[in-house]
Amino acid sequence: TENEKKAKESGHVDVFVMGDCALNKDNPYLAFGNPKSNAGKYYLQFELYDNGSDKYFYQSDMVESTKDEDYKFSVDMTKLLSKGTHKVLVKTRAFDYKTMSECNGASQTITVTIQ
Repeated sequence: TENEKKAKESGHVDVFVMGDCALNKDNPYLAFGNPKSNAGKYYLQFELYDNGSDKYFYQSDMVESTKDEDYKFSVDMTKLLSKGTHKVLVKTRAFDYKTMSECNGASQTITVTIQ
């Protein structure tokens, strides 16, 4: 189909799926990463938006993976969000490794509760 052709031409970007979480001072981190299947193909960049805002409250650097292992890092959400329940849009932006042009990406909304 035409959609399959477009997907093949633009490549497939793998991203980690995130779930709802409850965080506190003893467990403050939300994990992000770039799967090893993207090595040499895609950098990922993560942006976080709170409760429908159009301005992100966090943006990661470009994240590169290696062919040997997934690249993972964590962000202390208790320093970024106030206590309470937040609907957080996690936007994953993908950039071609060679050209740095933005390509496929993903987004998902999760509930983050800061205790």
